[in-house]
Amino acid sequence: MLLPVLSVAHLLFFAGWELIVVGVLCVLFAFLYTTGPYPLSYNGWGDVLVIVFFGFVPVGGTYYVQALTWTPDVTIASLICGLLIDTLLVVNNYRDREADARSGKRTVIVRFGEKFGRYFYLMLGVTASLLCLCFLREGHFFSRSSSATLFDSSFPHLETDGENI
Repeated sequence: MLLPVLSVAHLLFFAGWELIVVGVLCVLFAFLYTTGPYPLSYNGWGDVLVIVFFGFVPVGGTYYVQALTWTPDVTIASLICGLLIDTLLVVNNYRDREADARSGKRTVIVRFGEKFGRYFYLMLGVTASLLCLCFLREGHFFSRSSSATLFDSSFPHLETDGENI
């Protein structure tokens, strides 16, 4: 336990004490996710927690540590990642909906039903995909590292004199 703490402790020097608060909240909600008097994942809060702790915390947190700021683009990117990862939880909860209902778990799929689960899964994926279009509006079509791999190998006719057009 000490080694992981020491390995990231130097980040506090660069990003500030706020990381301690984020770390404490991560540990607290990891505990409260399945334990305690009101297990959050068993009471329909799993999807919200996945979006926050698998979207905003890792994506936004990483950006904040490096740039010491937060932008609207970071919010959108964090939400996209959280929504996409939540589709995995929805698929799992959809598959386990009958067993979850018998055991008393009140996931979103159990609460609102099988049909809702199908549409919820679709809505998460479509929303994440549409949010990606926000980056097109600002001209962020692709990163330079992906352009070297994607366009140079897939569309060699788009390259002239070593530059993509």
